[in-house]
Amino acid sequence: MSRGDAEAPLVVLLHGRGSRESEIIGLADALPPGLSYAAVRAPIADHGGFAWFANRGIGRPLPESLRATMDWFRDWLDQAAAPGRPVLLVGFSGGAAFAGGLLLDDPARFAGAAILYGTLPFEAGVPTTPGRLAGVPVFVAQGEHDQVIPRELLDRTWDYLTAQSGAPTVARRDPVGHGIARGALAVLADWLAERVAFLARESSNPASEPVCWGNDFPAGLPDRVGPRPEASTTIPQQQLTDHAPVELQEKLFARVAALPSVYSRPSAISVPGARGFMLDAPQPGPAEAFLVPQAREFAHLHPQSDGSLHVALPVRLAVDAIERGWAVAHPLAGIRLTPGMVLVYGPRDEAELDVVTAIVMTKSCLGRGTVSPDRRLSGTRTGAGSPPPPCSARSPSPPSPGAAAWPRPPSRIPALHRWHSEAHRRPRGDVRMGARHTHPLPPLGVAKNEPAAVTGVMQGTFTRSTSRRPATGAGQ
Repeated sequence: MSRGDAEAPLVVLLHGRGSRESEIIGLADALPPGLSYAAVRAPIADHGGFAWFANRGIGRPLPESLRATMDWFRDWLDQAAAPGRPVLLVGFSGGAAFAGGLLLDDPARFAGAAILYGTLPFEAGVPTTPGRLAGVPVFVAQGEHDQVIPRELLDRTWDYLTAQSGAPTVARRDPVGHGIARGALAVLADWLAERVAFLARESSNPASEPVCWGNDFPAGLPDRVGPRPEASTTIPQQQLTDHAPVELQEKLFARVAALPSVYSRPSAISVPGARGFMLDAPQPGPAEAFLVPQAREFAHLHPQSDGSLHVALPVRLAVDAIERGWAVAHPLAGIRLTPGMVLVYGPRDEAELDVVTAIVMTKSCLGRGTVSPDRRLSGTRTGAGSPPPPCSARSPSPPSPGAAAWPRPPSRIPALHRWHSEAHRRPRGDVRMGARHTHPLPPLGVAKNEPAAVTGVMQGTFTRSTSRRPATGAGQ
């Protein structure tokens, strides 16, 4: 069952257990126009509806069942969307677990995914390793009073996506149960609109980037010792625990400010008190090397109460930094910001100071267009006995997942105001079914108490009458 422009980026809507495709297709009414929407019926009959997998408890798929259904779905998808056409997944409840399985199984096939009121399929035969989803934006919404999905699985999903996965994750929890909060639906619509607009811009401006750290760490960064610090999941992104001592923050600032062609002034994009690092020469490097290209700001150091940095790394290097425990993805990377933008944790000792300095030095060289590293990172760890092959100073980066040349969607989606201005929110748009948004929406990732929930995804209140339903469950 499908709607929208057949040539536009494809948004696949995945229903929950016991539901069917005709009950979730109505979500398209509240999502951006100008895209293509397909609702697919799960292949397993279940209590008058359909399911994506057999399970061993709520949110716990049987690995062999999940694998069989994912293979079935990929056969359908490869016919419905040619390689290169951006595909985004939106799954609710059991459909969220299925969407998560598809994404974890093959991150490069998808341009993003929304995990709504469900869990990732842990211990179900798909990898959940650190950095697995680096460069793939994810939207996750949960209900604080959800009595259907076990809280342990909801928390585990939240923690993995917002910290370890490497995915730029917009995450929100609303005071609702197992149903879509109206505020979450509004932000989801805007997240989709901004993601496809970003892909349209990127497809017309292919990136080039270094693929290694340089001579200090030719085989990749060392592992950071200890658990990851906590970082905020809302904007502005901040490090919340395990802060760098002030004296080490100042040493880091002095080292970076002393790099060739670098000077410091207040950040053009961050919170008050953040110190930006800028280049004092005309910009020879690519635009994606900068947080703010107009200001030539390639990094900034947050105030002493935080001590972390924001740096826009090449995606391959962001994978290594996240996997080794040095960084976490920025929620809006690949949405409004360059795909490899990360928060780098502040250094706790002299050894960590050396590593963090090396990360920023690589970034500085990228901005100047003078990177001269001698090793290549593949995006995964390199064995101690097998050093990576030599690399060139700059080489074309792979496109972000789902990136391709396709028409930019219509500009009818209301623009969001600046992401760091939480104090000046505008009213939400109308999210009634059948109505389009008519007012600017709140900043992505900024949750607001919104008790009203759209609960009809499983009960069918989104359903529109149709003359026929796909007999196989795999129809568009």
